Amino acid sequence: MVEVPFKVTVRTLIEGMLHQLGDQFAHSMNSPTDVKKQRLIKLIKDKGIKLIIFDESQHFIASNSKGVLDSLIYSL
Repeated sequence: MVEVPFKVTVRTLIEGMLHQLGDQFAHSMNSPTDVKKQRLIKLIKDKGIKLIIFDESQHFIASNSKGVLDSLIYSL
């Protein structure tokens, strides 16, 4: 389960997911968001993840961040 932060961005969501999947460089400032997104996709595939549950998903609406979720969904 992924907890969505109140002020969610594509980067913070990807970093949170990477962290929960055990990526030791999840919060590295040196990696661009696209690189982190590719690592996330690889981890999801490698671990055989079929379902992702977003806790506090109302934060996508509250922070006017529908584009964040759309961007992530279409990437995966």
